[in-house]
Parts: sequence; C-alpha cells; structure tokens
Amino acid sequence: MLSGSDALILASGTVALEAALYGTPMIISYKGPWILYFIYLMVRCIKRVSLPNIILDKDIVPELVQKKAKTKIVANHILKILNDKEYNNCMISDLNKVRECLSSGGAAIKVAQIIAEEI
Repeated sequence: MLSGSDALILASGTVALEAALYGTPMIISYKGPWILYFIYLMVRCIKRVSLPNIILDKDIVPELVQKKAKTKIVANHILKILNDKEYNNCMISDLNKVRECLSSGGAAIKVAQIIAEEI
C-alpha cells in the first residue's frame, strides 16, 4: 500500500522511512495527550519528528503535530500533494535523496551520526 498510494497520512516512526524508500509523498500527523506533548517539548533533542526530515536535515514532509493535526489542515496538505505537481515532484525528489543516502552503504552509521549531531 505504501508504494501504490498517491499520498499518505502517517504517524511518523519507521513507516515514514519505509514510505520514503518507496518515494511516496506523505504528511506526518498525530496528536497525543497535552501533558505528554509538553514533556516531549521539554526533553526533545531533535527539532524534527519524522525520519526523512531528520535524515536530510530538511523539511521534506509536513509534520502536523498536536494543534496542527486538525482535519482541515491535514486535508489541505494532502490536497496540495495531490493537486500541485511541482510540490509533489519536489517531495518525491527529496524522498529519493533519502533512499540514496541510505542505500550508498553504511546507512546505520550515517543515521546514527546525523542523530548524534542533532543531540
């Protein structure tokens, strides 16, 4: 389903990395209890939440977390992916860069270095 979809709405994690490897445009969206989100904001070390964005240190896919995870906002982002071909192609190009970064050998080491630099 990840490879055959035109656009995805995901809750981050490894599924976002899988979708990136397929080059499938996506948005990351989730909402949790406010107290846990507040704690997360206090202890987080990395400013991005999705692996594709972390790996390239760039905002490739929209991250709609907490108050941004509203139906209308999510729908607008998905419609932009589906209707704006330039935006769609740019996202696919960046997702392909994630795949290239991870497929050139030593992927685990590269990702660990990127995360360590962010921390």
